[in-house]
Amino acid sequence: AFDRQWLSCLLDASIARLEAELRKEGKASYFEVFRAYLLEPGPERGMSVATRTGEIELPTYGSVAKRLGLGESDVRNYLSFCRARFREILKEGVRETVDHPGDVEDELRALLNE
Repeated sequence: AFDRQWLSCLLDASIARLEAELRKEGKASYFEVFRAYLLEPGPERGMSVATRTGEIELPTYGSVAKRLGLGESDVRNYLSFCRARFREILKEGVRETVDHPGDVEDELRALLNE
């Protein structure tokens, strides 16, 4: 239970940090794509993705692009950028809690596979 709660807090803080960083850099539209695709996917469903706890429905890049008035390639690129930065932020959060930097990947893997 503690690990699940800690992971939830880590994810929330990482999402907030990602949003703040992107807004500060003038890339608010990047976060809006991240939000529309992963956090608040809306009513349109395009594909099913298997997770540990079942399947989730995600919109297509095209439907997110249409909703936000962007090109589909912009959505793909913005998501790629956000995912990479989000992973870095998550790792930084875990790094603050482990004794050895080499333990970050193992700890993160353990948390996400719980």
